[in-house]
Amino acid sequence: MTPSQKLEPARPVPAPDAPAGAAAYPSATPGRPAPAGARGRWPLRDYPGLLWLTLAALLTLVHPFLPGSRWLMVHLVLLGALTHSIMVWSTHFTQALLKTRPGLDDRRDQSRRLTLLLVGTTVTLVGVPTATWWLTVVGATLVAVAVGWHGVQLWRRLRAALPGRFRVTVRYYLAAAVCLPVGAALGATLALGLDDGLHGRFLLAHITVNVLGWVGLTVTGTLLTLWPTMLRTPIGPRAEQRARQALPGLAGSLAVLLAGSLADVRWLTLAGLAGYALALLWWASATLAPVRTAPPREFAPASVGLSLLWWLLGIGLVLWRLATTSTWAELADGIGPVSAVIVVASPHSC
Repeated sequence: MTPSQKLEPARPVPAPDAPAGAAAYPSATPGRPAPAGARGRWPLRDYPGLLWLTLAALLTLVHPFLPGSRWLMVHLVLLGALTHSIMVWSTHFTQALLKTRPGLDDRRDQSRRLTLLLVGTTVTLVGVPTATWWLTVVGATLVAVAVGWHGVQLWRRLRAALPGRFRVTVRYYLAAAVCLPVGAALGATLALGLDDGLHGRFLLAHITVNVLGWVGLTVTGTLLTLWPTMLRTPIGPRAEQRARQALPGLAGSLAVLLAGSLADVRWLTLAGLAGYALALLWWASATLAPVRTAPPREFAPASVGLSLLWWLLGIGLVLWRLATTSTWAELADGIGPVSAVIVVASPHSC
């Protein structure tokens, strides 16, 4: 996500070193905590994502010699880098859209959440590979609390803000924040060591609620405004309306998918995933107008556009696996390459 872009033609977004509204508010005065958007280096904001991606890159060099390396590489990217980035940038875009007062969620509180997330992620990334279940539970709980706190603060901002356009983006973020604690609980349950059938069902639920919910809802909510901005063209007249219409379909389909997989009802799981794909296509139909007006000619918008196609390919692969495998255990055995496809798409979408 690129904070140097404008979310609306008439509203400049803060500079890259001020991701929570510094353009609209003054810097901190002596004796008072810095507002969330104060300029300058902010280690808890700037470095953890880079750290997790660096570790993931290093792990690719030695992964043949480490047991469970695929799980670790996937979670260094999704749980580590991507979750941190979502926490930071959804706060930034919420502030840029709603223009709430900085004291509502100042830098000190944001730093506490990011610290909680960093500790929880680290503990989880140690607990699962070492098969230490209590450590995994502690890590998953800390991550869930950090993201839940993040969701509460987004809700407070939404309630405090004046009416305005694109509030639906923040509602996408709120729906996404509900998904991550559910996914964390499912992940901790998987670490218990379930039988093959249960493992397949919980694995599918874990992957879809985290990737299609936590990541997918955040991406779709953000691109409502960011995609036309990257293309330097006005937002389509129907984009906001279709985003509002798509959100219940996306969230409801995830709930159906989750219920179907946990209850061992294959057709319900298929219906939920198909419903999510249809709602996503309805949301995506509103993004075609900016592309027709200004086709991508630079790397950043082209990368985002292609990653969305890659994302749809990943969903299609999951649908195909779900429809053609006879047991949940067989589904779980072939889910690795599919998860790799989705992991490749996720950072580029953000």
